[in-house]
Amino acid sequence: MLSACLGIGEIAAHKPAEVDWESLPPECLVAMHWHRDPDLERILQGYGILVTARHPLDVLVSILRFAQYQPATARWLEGEGGNENALIGASPTDGRFLEYALSDRAAALFSVSVDWSEIALAVVRYEDLVVHPRQTLVRVFEALGEIAPANFDTVVEAHRIDKLPPRSPHHAWRGQPGVWRDVIVEEYRHQIYQRHRSAFRALGYTIEGVPAPILKDAQQNWIRLLEQPPAWQAAPATR
Repeated sequence: MLSACLGIGEIAAHKPAEVDWESLPPECLVAMHWHRDPDLERILQGYGILVTARHPLDVLVSILRFAQYQPATARWLEGEGGNENALIGASPTDGRFLEYALSDRAAALFSVSVDWSEIALAVVRYEDLVVHPRQTLVRVFEALGEIAPANFDTVVEAHRIDKLPPRSPHHAWRGQPGVWRDVIVEEYRHQIYQRHRSAFRALGYTIEGVPAPILKDAQQNWIRLLEQPPAWQAAPATR
C-alpha cells in the first residue's frame, strides 16, 4: 500500500547481501527480516525505518501453516536457530508446535521486530492495519513526513485480501488477526508467553483476559480453518 501510494518501487530480500545498495533508486521500499546489526544500521542511516509487528501467537500459527507448503522458510535469518522442518504435519495442539514455539529459532525470529522498533519511525501493528487501515497508514505517512496522496482510499480498497493476486497459492491465508485465540490451548499459551515475555511486552501484546479453548475444541477449530478456502478465494471483507 505504501509503494502504491507513493508511486515507488519495492524490493524484498532475505538478507542485506542480496540488495545492491549502491544502485537503489533515490526512493524505494526495501522489505527485509534481518537483525539490527551495526553494518545494516550504518547502511540505513538517514533512511526511514518502519517495523511491522503481529501478536507472537498469531505469528507462530502463521509460520506453522506456511511451513507446510514453503521450504524457503529455511532462508529466514539464513537458518539461525534451526528451521521449520519439525512443523510439517503438526498442528497448534501438537507437541512439535510447542517445541518449536519455545525454541531458539522462534526467539531469533521474534527478536528482529523488537530490536528495530527501538529506532523505527513507526511500528505498524498488523491488528491495527486490518481493523483501521486508513488511520494506521495516515499515521505512517505522518511519521515519514509525507502527505497521504489523493488516491489513498482507492489504494487501500484495492489491497483488500480478496482483491490481491497471491504471490504464491499459499502466501496469503485468513487475513485476520486473532486466529491464535481459537487454536492454542491455555497451557501452551502460558509456556510460550513465559519463554518470549520480552517480545510480547516490547511490542505491546498479551495473552491475559482471552478465554482459551479446551483441547478438543482447539483441534476442531484448527481442522475447520484448514478446510475453509483461503480468504483471498472466499472474498471476505478483510484486508
